[in-house]
Amino acid sequence: MRMAEKNLEHNHTQEDKLNQAAIQRAANGQSFAIIFASTAMTASIVFFATGHQIAGGVLLSPPVVMLVRTLLGRSPKDDKEDRSGK
Repeated sequence: MRMAEKNLEHNHTQEDKLNQAAIQRAANGQSFAIIFASTAMTASIVFFATGHQIAGGVLLSPPVVMLVRTLLGRSPKDDKEDRSGK
């Protein structure tokens, strides 16, 4: 009986570690996305200010698309599942 309890406790500990790792990975991804979007938006503003509208528009597109996807609650994973028919 004790052996089963120890095994169950070990499983809970492992699940907790996996959950914490997933949370940390998601936080790192969000940080990277914020840095990427901020850099692209800043560069696009500089390009627009210097008269390079095409370059500014190209750099402004990814952050806008990311924002729209976030507001719609969609992720690339959702799109893959939609295409595969699941």
